[in-house]
Amino acid sequence: MVELVEFICGSCQSPNRIKTSQLLRLTRSPRCGKCGSPLFRCMEASFKDLDPACYQHPLDLEALEKLKHIPGIKTLLRKVIRWTVELNLRLSQAANTVQVSEKQLPQIHHRFAIAADRLGIEPLPELFVVQHPYPNATTYGVDQYFVTITTGAIELMNEDEQIAIFAHELGHIHSDHMLYKTAARFVSALAARIAAMSFGLGGLVALPLQLALMWWDRCAELTADRAALLAVRDPEIVLRMLMKTAGGTRSLIDEMSFEAFIEQADRLDQVGHESGWARTLIFAQELFRSHPFPVYRAKEIVAWLTSGNYLAMLDGEYQRKGDQASTPCPACGHPIKADALVCPACGADPHGAPEADDGGQEPAAAGSGADSQQESAGSVQEVFDDIAGAAEGALREAGRTIKSVVDDAGGWWRRSFDARPAASAKRTAAGDARSKAAAKKPKKGGKKRKR
Repeated sequence: MVELVEFICGSCQSPNRIKTSQLLRLTRSPRCGKCGSPLFRCMEASFKDLDPACYQHPLDLEALEKLKHIPGIKTLLRKVIRWTVELNLRLSQAANTVQVSEKQLPQIHHRFAIAADRLGIEPLPELFVVQHPYPNATTYGVDQYFVTITTGAIELMNEDEQIAIFAHELGHIHSDHMLYKTAARFVSALAARIAAMSFGLGGLVALPLQLALMWWDRCAELTADRAALLAVRDPEIVLRMLMKTAGGTRSLIDEMSFEAFIEQADRLDQVGHESGWARTLIFAQELFRSHPFPVYRAKEIVAWLTSGNYLAMLDGEYQRKGDQASTPCPACGHPIKADALVCPACGADPHGAPEADDGGQEPAAAGSGADSQQESAGSVQEVFDDIAGAAEGALREAGRTIKSVVDDAGGWWRRSFDARPAASAKRTAAGDARSKAAAKKPKKGGKKRKR
């Protein structure tokens, strides 16, 4: 871990060195050693005009770029998820949870509003509390976002840590993650159902898409952790939240140390660097997880803290939303980035043709029944063609994935055991030399014959 971080004062341009231990407990801005002005001049301001691209994790951006090339991803997003998964989840939450408002659980609603205000998220999404002992929170929705938090998280976390959890979830909304996170959950459930009905063989069809979506889903969590840090402006709060999620209770928090938790992350990272087999096992354990390991997330927060990017944002040096050109969505008119893959408001492809609005269509003429049936048949055929193409592409990707895994396993086996024949040959040659030397020596202890 870096011990000192150098930061240039924005007022007098003088370099200042700050200890990492001081940054980990940063609650207010230190002052410049030369001019005495605050080093982080916007530490108390809200990021209402913040462009999420300036804090997104590089792995998040890299995985999302790979996600664009997977066959069938747009079909799943635009023709399945938007009309089935979101409505089903919303109805389930409304029927099985408690909706938070200014009248229902007002304190929790206030903390949720604080997190949204600090990230500049408007309007405020709906919030639900679900009965579950595990500390967790989840964001859903494509058109209308909503967040759920478990009673276990509310019982375990204090007020500041609850704000960090809310900001983490709202960071997914702020970074336009929700279409793909919903897709990741849907494909994972679909793959499990297909595998159960086909003794595991049918799950290979959805496996490449499932692995790609889950890989990106884990990377997106690193971006959301950064959003939590931007909201609370206190690294200790975020690190303590992650530590409690890994294994903490309110009664034990006084005996727990987030510094020791960071050292634990460093030791795990060292084991992975020293042993390729350990690194492979860690990768296999994380392969089907929706979140990275808590110790890894803590290490990533410390790395971002010491990189200087977070500190520069506290000083007001960050990209605003207005700095990047935007265009209206062809389907709903919502302003979106020029390079956006999908519209965060309606889920449409901004680079394709706008989807037709069924409610605004004029009634067909009496003589156009055959044409309408032909168009309907064509639409159905188009959907089936898209699904068939997605399945074909997924099968090809499954073959490549399996071949890659087999090749990697074979390579590891060869690297691990190729050295053994040479060592065995050396031992055999040494044994032969000893045998020849022993044969040349005269035998002792035998009786002498008389001549």
